[in-house]
Amino acid sequence: MCKKHFHFKMKVSKKKSNNPKKLRVVFKNARNFLILRTIYMETKNSNWEGVDSWAVSRDNRLFSLYSTLAEWRKTEAVSLVAVATYSGNLEYVPDHILSPEICRAALTAKDADLDVLSKIPFPEVQKEAIKMFLDEGNDPFVVYSFADISNSKMAQDAVQRNAYCIQLVPDKLLTKDLCGMALKSPNADENVRKFVDNRFPVLQHEIPKNDKHRQNEGVKMKF
Repeated sequence: MCKKHFHFKMKVSKKKSNNPKKLRVVFKNARNFLILRTIYMETKNSNWEGVDSWAVSRDNRLFSLYSTLAEWRKTEAVSLVAVATYSGNLEYVPDHILSPEICRAALTAKDADLDVLSKIPFPEVQKEAIKMFLDEGNDPFVVYSFADISNSKMAQDAVQRNAYCIQLVPDKLLTKDLCGMALKSPNADENVRKFVDNRFPVLQHEIPKNDKHRQNEGVKMKF
């Protein structure tokens, strides 16, 4: 650590102890949480969950202490505080700790945006997040482009809201019925019809004549 920027005194009892009170640290003008990481390396046997929770509660886009913690320090309690403070920390939560509750906590962070959708592996929580972002007025195509369309119900909801979402549906979920649903979506246009025609040509003959003249409605995206 650069002495030029940080000046602090630290007294550590030579006697081994699991009591964090035995570790007496006096900080002077310390503004960077990397100082705490240095202390952690020397106190692995201490109960520092409370200190960890306090430290990560200062995380933000510019600096994430949580991302630098050793995996054994990323307990459920510390992780909950970390993601609720800065949603980007969800990316650093260990798989064995990650849970629906922790993902929901990330959605409460002040900085939570669409990018958090790609970090949520639980369909039920992702569904809640999608609803939250749609209720905020975000465009359905943009919202679903960040999500992982993992089941037929989710695929149907997406194309019903925006026909262009049909291109976001995985091949394993792309069916004739789903394409037909996309063609009936309010913003279905020539681009959507071309996409569907490439997959299920027979559907084009089932569309009413008047509907075939609708073009450039709603969101304009290239397929």
